[in-house]
Amino acid sequence: MSSNGYVLQRGFSPINGEPFVVIMTMKSSNKKTGNMIQVWILHENVNPVDAIQQGLDQTICGDCPHRLRLHSDGKLHRTCYVNPGQAPLSVWRAYKRGLYPDINNCVDVDRLLSGRHIRWGAYGDPSIIDPSIVKSFNEKAEGHTGYTHQWRHAFCDAFIGVFQASCDSFSDYLEASSKGWKCFSVVNKGETDATNIGKLCPTEVPNSQAKCQSCTLCDGSKTDIFIPAHGTAGKLVSYQSKEIMEIAELLFN
Repeated sequence: MSSNGYVLQRGFSPINGEPFVVIMTMKSSNKKTGNMIQVWILHENVNPVDAIQQGLDQTICGDCPHRLRLHSDGKLHRTCYVNPGQAPLSVWRAYKRGLYPDINNCVDVDRLLSGRHIRWGAYGDPSIIDPSIVKSFNEKAEGHTGYTHQWRHAFCDAFIGVFQASCDSFSDYLEASSKGWKCFSVVNKGETDATNIGKLCPTEVPNSQAKCQSCTLCDGSKTDIFIPAHGTAGKLVSYQSKEIMEIAELLFN
């Protein structure tokens, strides 16, 4: 039996003990990623929009600095580029309607993943997924991408070499690199020359036709990548570069 999506796992978050669900959807019209399999990590009992307002997105996003928080302008902002009221909410509602069967009960996983690329974490941090599931699926798929902000936590160590460490400052980059991670850094909006922290995401190169599906540099094993902040709140992202750190060191030491 085929389906538009499948439940991969239900569990309790290692971050706060709240219940989460992992859902894999099979088709995507995302122009940047291409038609990759999308994996969504959601609070099982609270829809994504309400979860953010209640602080329960911590369940699936941990200490990600792009969650809703107080910024220097004295207002609450969320700098995550994902709109929770769109695809994440739609997927959560479909799950609650029982539209996604358990993948272990009704499908040939090898056939389903053959020739496909997986995007781990279309929403939510994939590091809370059972590592054995990720390993098994990656072995069957053609390729994958994945990112985690939880790289400082021991439960995430199993994903070194599998996901990119999401970094929001040069100090993050140095620390994650020292632990063996390949990094994915979000720099200030419009910045494209931060070559001291890796390679510019190919999708951001002018006139590029690159898609994540055909690129897959962000599979945790190849190289460090950086990307300028994007999305409606991208202008609020403030990346602390190597140069800023050096100036601060001179001023305060």
